[in-house]
Order: sequence, then C-alpha cells, then structure tokens
Amino acid sequence: MRFLSLAMLAGVLLLTFPAVAQEGEGDQDAAMAARMAAAQPGEIHEFFAGMAGTWRVDTKMWMAPGADPIESETIAEISMILGGRYMQEMVSGMSMGQPFEGLNTVGYDNATGIVTAVWLDTMGIHDHDLPGRVLHARRAPRAERYDARRGHRR
Repeated sequence: MRFLSLAMLAGVLLLTFPAVAQEGEGDQDAAMAARMAAAQPGEIHEFFAGMAGTWRVDTKMWMAPGADPIESETIAEISMILGGRYMQEMVSGMSMGQPFEGLNTVGYDNATGIVTAVWLDTMGIHDHDLPGRVLHARRAPRAERYDARRGHRR
C-alpha cells in the first residue's frame, strides 16, 4: 500500500513540475541571480576577515554584584572559512580553573542584514545560537540579540 501511494505521489509531482517550470522560468532566473549576488562576501565579511589571526583573550566574569571576578586567559585563533563567507574562532585555554575549548562560527546574511553566530564549548553540551542585526556597519559590527534566558534584547 505504501509503495502504491508513493508511486502515485511521484507521478503527480512529475506531471506538475513542467507546468510550474514553464510558468515562472524568468522569475526563477531573476531569483537565482539575486541569490548568487547575495551569496558573495561583502563589507561585513571584509570586517570579519580583518580580525583573522591569533589573539590573547583576557576575561573577567562576575558571578554576583560585588563579588570578586573570575579571571581567565585563553587564546583565540580566528580565520575565514567557506570562501570568506564565515568567520571561525577556535578558543583554548583555562577557564574557571579547568581546561577550556570553544568554537564560534559567525556569518552575515547580505539579503536580510542578520548576523548569526553559533557558540559551542566544553562548559556544556548545548549551543548558543546568537542572531542579531548589525548596528554599526562602518565600525565594528555590534549585533543586538534576543536573550531567551532573560527574556529581552541585548
């Protein structure tokens, strides 16, 4: 029974695709050209590329107001990947007295103006998905983002 249903669905799809393709061929060509143009690295990607290199990262975290900071020193290796479309940051060192590794991948969507970043690290088995908009394109792009844990934009 499943085979027959799948065969019927495939037949219907094959019959409708030529009609859809003929109807919007010009629209498809324009849409493909727009997608290809939006897929090229731009000004924000050039800014990301300028951050490539090896960086020493000194961090201070306060776990509560008035508490002494927890200090960490890590090394960040930043490079551009996938044809200059994404920035990758590999972080390693010590954090809170433990060996630490982190991986950050940052991208910018030319079509929507949205920066996306995904952060993974050895402090947990979860990711931090950080979408936002570029606020200052000519200077360091600062992205505002929604913090789901706190329920507001940051």
